[in-house]
Order: sequence, then C-alpha cells, then structure tokens
Amino acid sequence: GLTIQPFKQLLLRGTFSQGFRAPTLSQLFGGIRETLPSGLQDPSRPPLLTGDPFDGSTTQRLVREGGNPNLKAEESESWSYGFVWEPTWRLLKGLQIGVSYYDIAQKDRIGNIGSNAFILTNEYQPGFEGFVVRQSGNETYRNNTTSAMNVITPTGTQSVAPGQTITVPGRISFIRNGVVNVAKRSVQGTDFDIRYSYKTTSLGRFWLTSNFTLVDSIWNQARANAVGFEYNGTLSWPNFRALSRVGWDYRDFGVTLLNNYISSNGNLTTEGFEVDPYYTVGLQLRYTFNSGLLAKTMITFGVDNLLNKEPSLFSDSVPYDTSLIGRPQGRFYYLGLRKQF
Repeated sequence: GLTIQPFKQLLLRGTFSQGFRAPTLSQLFGGIRETLPSGLQDPSRPPLLTGDPFDGSTTQRLVREGGNPNLKAEESESWSYGFVWEPTWRLLKGLQIGVSYYDIAQKDRIGNIGSNAFILTNEYQPGFEGFVVRQSGNETYRNNTTSAMNVITPTGTQSVAPGQTITVPGRISFIRNGVVNVAKRSVQGTDFDIRYSYKTTSLGRFWLTSNFTLVDSIWNQARANAVGFEYNGTLSWPNFRALSRVGWDYRDFGVTLLNNYISSNGNLTTEGFEVDPYYTVGLQLRYTFNSGLLAKTMITFGVDNLLNKEPSLFSDSVPYDTSLIGRPQGRFYYLGLRKQF
C-alpha cells in the first residue's frame, strides 16, 4: 500500500493485494444431496412441441449437489485507491470524508455455476458440458400449433414455424449443480465514509457516521470460454447499500439511532420481478458506570427493526435461498452488559 499526505487536510491512499482461498473439506468431500425442484421447463423440448408433460414446468427435476474433490484454490487480485479529507475550516471542523474506489478480480472462484434455470438455458454454451444429463437418443417432432416456438439447440435458439419439424435430444435425467471453480468474477465500485462530530460545552457531543457502497459492475463468467454476464442491479444483486448512525453522548449516557438501507434490484421487463428497497431503523440506549463496583461497566438496551419493517417480497423457487431476502424476524429487543477490567 501507499499513503501520501500532500497537506494536513488531505490524505491520498492506494493498495494492491493478492489472495487465495483453499476449498473447505465440505466443498471437497461433501456428500451428494438430491433435490426435486419444479418450475424448470425444458427449453430444448418445449411441451407444446413434444406433447410430453414431463418436459413442462410442473415436473420435479432431479438435481444433484455436493462436494467436488477436483476443486482448485480460488485466487484474487484487488486494487483500491482514494482519499480522506478532513477540513480545518471552522464551519466544517469535525467533518471527515473518505472515498475509495475498488476493483476486485477473482479467478477459479468456488461456488455453484448458477441457478438450475440458468444451467438449462446455457446447456450448449462452452464450459457447460455435463451439467445437464439426458436420456440417450434424439427425437423428431412437428410443430402442430398455429404459432412459432423457440427451441434451444446446440447451434443456438431456433424458431420452429407451424408445420416445421425439428430434432431434439432425449428427456432430462438429472441436473448437476454442485460446487465448481467458476471461471471469473470482477467487481468494481466505490465506498464512501462520512463522519461528523460536534462537541458542545454543556450539551455533550453530537455525532454522525454514514457508510455506503455504490457498485458499478458485477461481471461473472460461469465457465472458461463461456459468455460473461453483468449482474449489477439484477435480481438479488442490489447496487447500493448504506448504514448510517446518528448519536448523542452526554456524560455517562448515550443514545444512537441507526438506519440500514438496501436498494431495489431486479428488472421487471427482463427478469419479470423487481424487489422493493428495504430499510430498517434501530434505537440504542446505553449508560456507563464510572465509580463503585460497577466502574467501567456499560449497560446497553436497544430495539432492532424499530418500525417492524417486513422484508421485501422476493421471487424464488424451491429450494429457497434465504440469503437473498431481508431479515424476517421483525422487531426485537436486546440487552447487553460489558465490563472492562
């Protein structure tokens, strides 16, 4: 890292780092799990073409997940650079602003290649070989409807006109969706850090902190030679998050109001669903004893999700991924005790 302070109020900084993460034992040798999700129509065998209900979305597909003994360690490189500005002007005294741009590139990232629907849609793309296992043999069908229909083939998406025939592969036997070394991921964005403190002679200290992140890009390439996709702002990938606190400290007493915010994500036009913004408000009271047996003891009482905000509705299929939704427990209270010796 490099730090330069050209003058008292301004600090310039930049860092470069490399890292790696070895796969865990469960990722290497975890047992095979089988699930039976529905909602996965076969895009290579549309049921209106084949007349086979098994090819439709009501069928429960066999999906096999689990460890992978062939995993390699994932590697990363990251750059960050920015500044910290702390003005000395009287009206802005106590203010500190930090801005940092980051660029993170990961290679051989360990994870699932994508959703089951994503695997089916990209079955014939480079790097996706073997993820969809089908029954042997091909079958030829005629479009007996009055409308054209799209069929995914090894050469791309083909529009089959009424009366036209097409040869399709066999039924799906199962889908493999265990952990693999995902080819590449890159993330770029900017972190902001704002702090302000104002101390009075008789009313104590008032302060504010706010940290927020604005994501510019989340690019993911699922497999080597596969087409990369931009995920920023899409479903489950919000491009803005913020955590802010405002507080007042007076002698041994303190109070803090907190706000946590996550922006909307998803595109109603291209993805069929949009998740609303989600925020929670918290309140915390604290008192510190400075004498007697309880000296250096702080008691904290707080309310999290003060407004009892329900998480935004999220569109997902079985098995549900609970990491993609807001916190469901609603308002709750907590009490804390901390003692220094």
